[in-house]
Amino acid sequence: MALVKNWKFGTNGTIKNYADMSENFFYHDQFGTIGNGTNYGAVTVSPDAANALNGQPIEGINSPPVREFTADSLKTYLTGLNGSTLVDPKMHNAGNGSFMGKWKLPKGGSLLGQDIVWETRVRMKTPKYFWFAIWTAGNKWMWRDNSAQGAEHDIVESFGYDNGGGEQYTNFDGRYWHVGTVANPGKDTIVYEDWSRTMGLRGFTKFDATQYHTWTWLYRKDNSYTIYCDGVPVQSGLDYHWTYGAKAEDEPIDMVFLFDGGWGHTQIGSVNKTLPTSDFAGKFYEWNYSRVYLSDPAVKVAVTPFKTAQALPGTIQAEDFDKGGQTFASYYLPNANSKNTYRPQEIVGLAPTKDAGGGFAVTNAQLGQYLKYTVNVAKAGTYQAAFRVSSDVDGGLFHLENAKGVNLTGGILVPNTKSAQSWTTINGTITLPAGSQTLTLVQEAPGFNLNWMSLGKMLPASTIPEGPYKLINKGNTDSLDVGAQRVENNSGVGSYKYVGNRNQQWILHSLGDGKYQIVGVASGRALGVSDAGGAVISNYQSLPSQQWTLVASGTGYKFKNVGNNRLLEASGQFTDDADKPSQIWDISPA
Repeated sequence: MALVKNWKFGTNGTIKNYADMSENFFYHDQFGTIGNGTNYGAVTVSPDAANALNGQPIEGINSPPVREFTADSLKTYLTGLNGSTLVDPKMHNAGNGSFMGKWKLPKGGSLLGQDIVWETRVRMKTPKYFWFAIWTAGNKWMWRDNSAQGAEHDIVESFGYDNGGGEQYTNFDGRYWHVGTVANPGKDTIVYEDWSRTMGLRGFTKFDATQYHTWTWLYRKDNSYTIYCDGVPVQSGLDYHWTYGAKAEDEPIDMVFLFDGGWGHTQIGSVNKTLPTSDFAGKFYEWNYSRVYLSDPAVKVAVTPFKTAQALPGTIQAEDFDKGGQTFASYYLPNANSKNTYRPQEIVGLAPTKDAGGGFAVTNAQLGQYLKYTVNVAKAGTYQAAFRVSSDVDGGLFHLENAKGVNLTGGILVPNTKSAQSWTTINGTITLPAGSQTLTLVQEAPGFNLNWMSLGKMLPASTIPEGPYKLINKGNTDSLDVGAQRVENNSGVGSYKYVGNRNQQWILHSLGDGKYQIVGVASGRALGVSDAGGAVISNYQSLPSQQWTLVASGTGYKFKNVGNNRLLEASGQFTDDADKPSQIWDISPA
């Protein structure tokens, strides 16, 4: 990746003062408005008349200063305009220090033909009814069929809502946020209907907005995207086109970068409320830096095997991940490396192991961390995989994926071995093409250690390729689906009309002996039977209840669970074989 724009705020940075600010940023949005049309309660204040739109408030005339440069940051403030002592979103008598980059990209995604990384580091101390967003959009923005179309990606958005009922129902301190895109039909894997609950599923049980956090957007040239908070993936999706309407056939548009540290909204009831201007005292948004990177064939970061490409079948020592550094060959949170004398230049947590053979193990697993391994597979096929792990907590989880981000193993659950030096081997399967390739070990839940992983015996060829597939029930013509686009462990499964959501798409992993593991594309979790007897997705533990035999029936298949020896119905329940349409599924490419 090549750094193409570096906005480093503060007197020690690249945006040192008002002159730098005005050279690099507008004080309005891409449509020439200072309040998102008339939506925002606070409007953007210009630093001077030379940069102001007609009628725009100006610092020192209509408001006190709303921007301040420290050594390493830009602070933007909220204020009353023209001496207002009570601010009201409908009156637009509050001002803010928001801004938008003058630099922009002409296109995005496949139309640009390059991967984009945009990262911004910011913190904030907020009043009631605040409105905060880091987002990117185009110079055109569509409503079609009474719904928003985009293109727009909200890297993060948060506002100070008040749902009543006490402090636990408010977000005045910015502890909750959501992340998403604008498109119809929706492209996001994760639906933030309940912000706090969804954040918790990503590992954010606590969030202090007054501390710096880094928000990163990766928008790939294949039109897929992933959004991260402090390195943890908090949103992803596929097939998002950077066009006027976010569909492939629509008009290409440009891409601008917006930084909103605002207040109030006239269309959102919980933040369309008045506030004494004195409540703005001591509140601020503080911007440390914002950077944009592009994949550039002329600028390459070499990612190479640590020693040589690992021949498979064989054993990969976990500590021998590829060379190339943070974000390119690996990603680890800081301060994980205190016992690493094996590769001290790496941030990755490594520690000596007392397991047989000695050496080092990968430690300090955390949600969102990953390690890449260059391997050379002798022959295409499905292999038995083994992983040497330890953990002193419950719930450790990881998977292997290929260079395109496809989950190859499903989620693999690490048992609690009661000690970091008490090791056990867990098993799974993986299907790989022949030749040189990169495998990425992605840590999905914290608390485990990994010594090595190996590929052994090749399993018999599957009569059904891996997929992905849509599984359509012959009885009601609906698709096997995880309800409400949920991805968490033990989510219920039923059948719903097929609309192309990733929660309606499935991978069939052959386990040999005619058995299959059925894995949800969106969740990476295995289809199985819950304790209550219904169909669920859950972390794969090699249980019979997570294994299936596929019984041909006319042009479809019956899914017989190995654990209960019963057939999966359209309802998500299990019944004895009655050869009825609701027990038969069509397997079609998704």
